[in-house]
Amino acid sequence: MQEKDAAGSKRGIKFDALSESTSGINKNRKINDDYKYIDNERNIFVIADGLGGHGNGSEASRITVQTVAYRLTKLYERLKEKDYPPEKIQEAIKVVIEYTNSQIMYPIAEFSKDLQNFGTTLVSFFCHNGIAYIHNVGDSHALLYGKNRQHGVNSLFQLTQDDRIKNGHNGCSKEELKIHSINARLKQYIGNEHIKVHSNRVNVHDNDMFLLTTDGILDPVSRVEIAEIITEEKFEDIPDKLVNRANHPILVPLFYSKYKGVSINAAQKMLAGKDDITFILLKAREVN
Repeated sequence: MQEKDAAGSKRGIKFDALSESTSGINKNRKINDDYKYIDNERNIFVIADGLGGHGNGSEASRITVQTVAYRLTKLYERLKEKDYPPEKIQEAIKVVIEYTNSQIMYPIAEFSKDLQNFGTTLVSFFCHNGIAYIHNVGDSHALLYGKNRQHGVNSLFQLTQDDRIKNGHNGCSKEELKIHSINARLKQYIGNEHIKVHSNRVNVHDNDMFLLTTDGILDPVSRVEIAEIITEEKFEDIPDKLVNRANHPILVPLFYSKYKGVSINAAQKMLAGKDDITFILLKAREVN
């Protein structure tokens, strides 16, 4: 993948990728409903979190990820033959996800009584010509850890939109809103009859890091802790630190205790390692 710098010369962007997919230490169900896909050669990365407690969440996430990844690979091959402007690529990926939902996932859910509420969340990452295209449905997300171009310091940015229902919490602090969103119902997911695919694109710079993750990380671990771990740990050590913090949360139980009126110990038991933990951590590097 090539990006032109200010002088017009081309530079390549590739990613070092680390990933994890495991069940939290206190999860009741032993089936992992998450699925991930990593293609370093083509810069295609996808994660889905099947709806736990619903029919065949693990199958929903697998089918969705494999379908989206296959079609993104086809898009990659087309772009080798003929390039397209960023807005057209962004729209093409959106169409890939809409197709996966309307032509595959929704028909399965609609016509098989054994698979009612057959669905999954999704976050996809596709990089071409130094631009990352991020799309999501549900509450799986992509975060960017990189230099704030305005202030010159590294910061953590959320690149995706959340589809959890947060009615009645206008004016809440960020901490309180996070607590109210835990275990909240989804407004939409892959497998609904109609979906709105959220999309974003950002320029990728050397040493930028991206975290694609399910709520198994994002519910028990605060954004502050994620940024702290990425800042302080070696790249290769970050996955273990994130999993450990999800299984042994610190800040979020404090918030939960305050806003829900329960003890800190009770809050920790409610939050610690209760879900599947799946993520892909990417670090951008320039190549000749």
